[in-house]
Amino acid sequence: MMSGSDLSSWAVIEGTQHPQEYARRLAKVVGCEDIPGEGMVNCLRSKEPMELVYAAEKVSTNVSLTLCGKK
Repeated sequence: MMSGSDLSSWAVIEGTQHPQEYARRLAKVVGCEDIPGEGMVNCLRSKEPMELVYAAEKVSTNVSLTLCGKK
């Protein structure tokens, strides 16, 4: 059995960010940004879960700072 929360910072897209834009930002952080379409999805799927969690925290932080005008 696995545990977790759907309200974790890495599980929630903040603000008005569109899911596709979030995926592109996440892909950029983990090195999957230059792969079009389904290739990007497959690249993201190949990453270790914790790598995606850490990347998601960076993406969420960047979005929050941008929304606050501090980027």
